Amino acid sequence: MLLDKVLQRGVVKVSINSFAPGFSVLKTDGSYTGFDIDWSHSLAAALFGDANKVEFVPLDFSKGFDVTTNSLVNGEVDVIASPTTVRNTWDTNLKVDFSPIHLYNSQQILVKGDRNINNIFGLKGLTIGTPKGTNAGKNLVSFFKSQGIDFTLR
Repeated sequence: MLLDKVLQRGVVKVSINSFAPGFSVLKTDGSYTGFDIDWSHSLAAALFGDANKVEFVPLDFSKGFDVTTNSLVNGEVDVIASPTTVRNTWDTNLKVDFSPIHLYNSQQILVKGDRNINNIFGLKGLTIGTPKGTNAGKNLVSFFKSQGIDFTLR
């Protein structure tokens, strides 16, 4: 059982995104800060009575969710602490369990005020930047395609 392995090892291995502002960010002193980091320390405190019994394993989330979940499935890490879109099929298809949702968010598109764009259809023909490997780009492509809107994703 995973819990027994973690307790025997004496440290919980937590996969994090090393640059997710507000969630997990590597500081200049080599430590991490953010919500996911605090959550991980709380988990370690609950398991061991010591908030420092956590090992952070930064993964490249830009390579996609399957790559990061493989690290969980193959035992490289015990837990993934990262902003993640939850889909109903992932629990069963990927054979992982998601915690209860603790953050609901939405996507926003920022444009320069002088562009005079007041709805998503005003983005037709423009170049839109999103963080690499996130669902933001996938969601935009899906929506724009369904609406017949041409744009460039970068």
